[in-house]
Amino acid sequence: MISMKAIAKEAGVSRTTVSFVLNGRYKDDLKLSEPIVQKVLETADRLGYVRNKLVDCVVTGKSNVIAVLSHFGDYTIPTIKGCVEAAAEHNCIIKLIPLEKDINRALMHAVEFRVAGIFADSLQRSEMEQINPKFFRYGIPSYGLTPETHKIVFNQKESSCRGTEYLIRKGFRKIVFMGCYTEISRLREDGYREVMLKNGLEPRVLCCDMYPEEICRISHELIDLKPEAIQCANDSLALILLHECFIKNVRIPEAFAVLGFGNVPGSRFSAPTLSSVNEPYYETGRLHFQLIYDLICQKTEHRYEPLIGEVIERESTTSLQSINKYL
Repeated sequence: MISMKAIAKEAGVSRTTVSFVLNGRYKDDLKLSEPIVQKVLETADRLGYVRNKLVDCVVTGKSNVIAVLSHFGDYTIPTIKGCVEAAAEHNCIIKLIPLEKDINRALMHAVEFRVAGIFADSLQRSEMEQINPKFFRYGIPSYGLTPETHKIVFNQKESSCRGTEYLIRKGFRKIVFMGCYTEISRLREDGYREVMLKNGLEPRVLCCDMYPEEICRISHELIDLKPEAIQCANDSLALILLHECFIKNVRIPEAFAVLGFGNVPGSRFSAPTLSSVNEPYYETGRLHFQLIYDLICQKTEHRYEPLIGEVIERESTTSLQSINKYL
């Protein structure tokens, strides 16, 4: 690596002059003439000098690294892509830190890297309650670590409302909600309940833990209910439901319609293909970055209009009139 000392020797100036030029401080120092500045810049370019950002962080005590804490499920890949690309546009670096059983260990890992900010993706309230209050004394700008800041990007409830409204417009009335025991699932369930009651329909909810055997058990109960449509809290539930229907020789959508949530890649390749409420993960990732970047640079929270998902219609939903009930 080319040093400032080598550039100074080649350009015939002092190392201090080279430091002032390469760090941009010459703009505040009227003693450096334009020819000197150009000579240093041209010499640095000819010798192949590359600025060491890590050293800058040590010297200034400031970092351009933003930590993203997440459990990193399949759905997080496009979210991370959006976040990373937005960060690159602002000359920032994203540090990915997996959320382990001990959330405080993950947070201290971020502190050790002297990150400029932290974004926690989809924390459960129980995880937030485990955070050591001493962590907030570090004063690191953060989003997603408290209940007030982790739901501001994507409107789960309103997106679920649109899914239920879609099914009702298709002519379905006996719609059952298949959920799980997570806070996000409960928000989506709230949207379903609100629309069902608004339309004078009776909500019916079955929930399970996110274990394959539990999902299979609930799937069998749902099949026995013979609903007109099943709205699932996420695509994982919906895809396992479709698989169990296949095993029991229950044809979808002839028996009942199935609507997922998330629009994960696998939803396009199931049989039948899965209709789903789209969650714009990439756009969410970009907005995640913008929120924390605003907080870092401007020391204030900017409010953005929450994103709302739209229904992506595929083969697993159809109109009530075309359903041939199985015996």
